[in-house]
Amino acid sequence: MQKSNTHNEKSSMLLPVAKALGTAVVAGTVLAAIFCFAALRFDDPEKVSAIFAYIALAAAAFVGGYLASKMYGEKGVLCGLTVGLSLAALMILLCFAFSLPVSPLAYAISAVGAVGFSMLGGKFAEKSCGKRKRPKKRR
Repeated sequence: MQKSNTHNEKSSMLLPVAKALGTAVVAGTVLAAIFCFAALRFDDPEKVSAIFAYIALAAAAFVGGYLASKMYGEKGVLCGLTVGLSLAALMILLCFAFSLPVSPLAYAISAVGAVGFSMLGGKFAEKSCGKRKRPKKRR
């Protein structure tokens, strides 16, 4: 029995988005750890830490949007938007949970970046989901 990559009429987008969000969080955490060790090579790691954090967030959001769109099968921008908004909400919830000070400007940049890159990932997955051309058979 072969499983289809597209959704049926009864399925929701919730499960693919949740799986993609979990994967994006893990990917972002791994990238942040790698970038932390890379920042230690610099003379002043605090100068590059914000840049590395934004890069890790953008990559994680892109991966989340891409995976959600691939798992759902269609509506890549909507899948990416959902993952991006979930990432933005998760960021602010974690900041409140750990009582971290958050600059409104930094959060706005992060939230818009997360939503934008996840929508871009969803759109990219939507384009790559198309039917591939098969080579012509030679007779």
